Amino acid sequence: MGIFDPTGKWHYNDDLFAKEPELVSKDPMKVKYEIRPEAVWSDGKPINIDDVQFMQKLMSGKATDCKGCQPADTSFFDTTASIEADDADGKNITITYDKGFKHPEWFARALFELPAHIADNQGFDWKNKPADVKKASDYFLKNAPKVSSGPYVVEKWTVDETQVLKPNPKWYGKTKPSLDQVIKQVVPDQPSWVPATENGELNGGAPSSFTPELQQQFDEIDGVSTSVSGSYSWDHVDFNMDSVKDLALRKAIFTAIDNEDARKRIWGDLDELPPMRTDLYLPQSSPYAEDHLSDTGYGTGDVEKARQILKDAGYTGFESGGQLKDKNGKAVPTLRFAFLSGNTNRDTYTQLTQSYLKEIGIKVKPEATPPDQLGTVLSNADYDLVIFGWSGSPLFANAGFQFYNSKSESNFGNLNDPKIDKLTQEARNQISLDDSAKVVQQIVDGVFADAYILPLWDTPNFMWVSDDYVNMRDNGADAGRTYYNSQEWGSRAE
Repeated sequence: MGIFDPTGKWHYNDDLFAKEPELVSKDPMKVKYEIRPEAVWSDGKPINIDDVQFMQKLMSGKATDCKGCQPADTSFFDTTASIEADDADGKNITITYDKGFKHPEWFARALFELPAHIADNQGFDWKNKPADVKKASDYFLKNAPKVSSGPYVVEKWTVDETQVLKPNPKWYGKTKPSLDQVIKQVVPDQPSWVPATENGELNGGAPSSFTPELQQQFDEIDGVSTSVSGSYSWDHVDFNMDSVKDLALRKAIFTAIDNEDARKRIWGDLDELPPMRTDLYLPQSSPYAEDHLSDTGYGTGDVEKARQILKDAGYTGFESGGQLKDKNGKAVPTLRFAFLSGNTNRDTYTQLTQSYLKEIGIKVKPEATPPDQLGTVLSNADYDLVIFGWSGSPLFANAGFQFYNSKSESNFGNLNDPKIDKLTQEARNQISLDDSAKVVQQIVDGVFADAYILPLWDTPNFMWVSDDYVNMRDNGADAGRTYYNSQEWGSRAE
């Protein structure tokens, strides 16, 4: 457990651990953790092996641990052989993995999230009964924990609206929160952000998307600072492999789309355009990233090349404004292109794609998807094309399995390639990041060969904050972004 700082450097959690977790054996892989004696939940109960074992049962995906649990990602947990304490307090913990299992990112395993003692207090016998683990899981889904292991505790929470935090009186970390209260608000009405900030109703924000025009409006507010920075998150266009089955058609579509034109039209007013993503895992700034995109011709807007691909595959009607037909004379149907409603940039991209694909005889129908329905649309692959973003980090060994393995629930477009399935397993089963990266590059080549995903660009992060506050900054290497160092936030001295 730890965090990546804005530069992408890993820091273990030295508030929680007495020393850096240690890999003490490679086969079987064993990792030792020493939790500080002072580390407690906000109600004073110790953080110990019970919390680690509780999470293990919740996340392993095994019916013998939790009857009915369906975790989205079982990485590390499904290959854990044992979790043992070397002391009576359960603070010195050794995790042993199955023989033969290796993983280059062992240091980033999450140890715990939920307080096991609360499950105990509710009468769930989670240590002995798999059915009770599921009951405990359901309980926490309906009842957000009122205790915390971090610098703040939840004082009030209205789902999808507001979360009010106050300092954790039992916080054991070296930096104590100096703000009396932190209020997180969900404000979906983007036009209201500027006037709300001018009126003092909002002190800052870090939206998931923005436009250059929005940044300019905030730049004009006195007493407010803004920043635009890079991130490990990235936007991409995916096919539904079950509805657009022909490889030549997919390749032609990706070739006809002009990403450079789209980037300039969407982000052209920024001082610096976001970097194009040429890898399916990492940004260009990563030492492990490689350019696998350029040789494919995808995203170049090369209409003549796209037409040649179609011609070679027996298609007709690929002239501008025509009606594309396959080799059997059947018209290619209008492509349904899903995007998140309210996201202006993705809306613009789908409209641009209409014009790009019109040049090869394909009609596109943009379909705005409400935020509360996007998960369902993705899970059901209810689209022909979809544009959305992956939240990223410098970690990459597990990403291939999550995005591209046929057994993954996050492989929304149903890519099914046995070679890639094998490689995504192999990428995780390495002891060094260098070796894992070599396998990852093979995966990228394979996914591009299947014409499954077209990467666009690294998602630029935008934030604004009142000059009345200090130490608030964005972190594109962490999913929490601005909240990664919330215990360091403070009011500016008069």
